[in-house]
Amino acid sequence: MAVTSSAPTVATVHPPCLHDLLSFDVYRKYLRTIPIMPNVPLVNPWQVWGRKADNSGWASKCCQDYPQAFGVLKKLYTSHQYSDIALVSRSVLFIEPGKRIWHGKGANAYVEFTPEFLGCWDRHQFEWCKRCRRPTTFEKYPITHRALRKAPVLSEDNPLRCYYCGARQSFAGDNNDR
Repeated sequence: MAVTSSAPTVATVHPPCLHDLLSFDVYRKYLRTIPIMPNVPLVNPWQVWGRKADNSGWASKCCQDYPQAFGVLKKLYTSHQYSDIALVSRSVLFIEPGKRIWHGKGANAYVEFTPEFLGCWDRHQFEWCKRCRRPTTFEKYPITHRALRKAPVLSEDNPLRCYYCGARQSFAGDNNDR
């Protein structure tokens, strides 16, 4: 597993850690379920990010399939050497599970959303990331963000990025699905 160290991020509040999320049966079941992926060859479509418990940096590993990535996550989680771990989809976006009811038509149409993970985190403070498949913060991070080291920022429009995967909020944030 590659280890990257980066300058402290600007996040003042960290998203709920994996340990906290796993205290909810509904999230634990979600994480254990193998997601449906497109039937096309993908190169390392999963990535596991782990924040070291001593805050010395992050570890990362790309994986060919979900069972392999879940195995890496489980190994890091049980080692107790990481304070938080994220299992990130590098190729497919996953909307937050829940019930969506459409009301109205045309310009007056709107969606009523009831999240499956209701009560698992503070929805005023954190937002679902479609790549990380978990709650996160989208903030303006420096170009030295660990997930952006090999993918230079080509544009500063919509500079808010995910704490874990570095994806733009306009791309991976959940607000545009409701």
